[in-house]
Amino acid sequence: MRGAAPAPHSPLLSTLRWLLVVLSATLTHAYAQALPKGMLEARPQAWEAETLQAGGHGQGRYLFVGTLRCKNAGEGIVGARLLRSQVVDLLQIGCARAECTDDNDCEWKQLDRGAYAGKPSDKSGSSIAVCPRDSMISGYRARLKMAGSLDYLADLQFECALVIAPAIGAEQGAPDGGVPVSDNKRSWLPFPASDSAAGASPDSAPWPIEARCAQRAATGVSVAVGVFTPTGQPAIQALSLFCTKVAPPVGSLPSGR
Repeated sequence: MRGAAPAPHSPLLSTLRWLLVVLSATLTHAYAQALPKGMLEARPQAWEAETLQAGGHGQGRYLFVGTLRCKNAGEGIVGARLLRSQVVDLLQIGCARAECTDDNDCEWKQLDRGAYAGKPSDKSGSSIAVCPRDSMISGYRARLKMAGSLDYLADLQFECALVIAPAIGAEQGAPDGGVPVSDNKRSWLPFPASDSAAGASPDSAPWPIEARCAQRAATGVSVAVGVFTPTGQPAIQALSLFCTKVAPPVGSLPSGR
């Protein structure tokens, strides 16, 4: 299912309307189902590198470990939806393909609802954030919340980077080249505060963990869903980004992990 192209006079409003209608309908059905199935492992592909991981320390019980990726070749992650209570309960990505002119003026026009991980609680508040139509997600920053010896994602922002060229596709079995983005023209993408998000930190609070892909849009969001011990509810316990190997990510994991 695809969303309609944003109206020329109000692209952001149309994009948000798409997310509110399509994602809400999709997630309402998904919430009644079990958590997504998958291997309890999320490793980058041979042509990918992984950024620094937020959270996931301690011996937690993981319900799901996997990677949220766009379905179609050439797409990038351009937005996301968070459900938050004391911590981040659920994350869903939104994907789009950028079209570029001969002068490499690039813009995405249609969004696809993407994969999700997590499960809402009865106290979850919903927040949606979308990059400008000339940008894709290429970084993140996070705040953590401790519960005993375990840490969880308490808040999250993504970083949007300007798309500077069309996607570089895989040819004859070569690694996927990813979507080229600017390392200089970037901006943080805040999720609007929700009245239900009781655990959300004030905007002035520091962001202790920050990482980004170099020269390319993120190719996936690696997540681990654990059990938030104070409530017994599923929650996002760990997160990192996967990036095309062009240059080492800023805030990256040591090679060989």
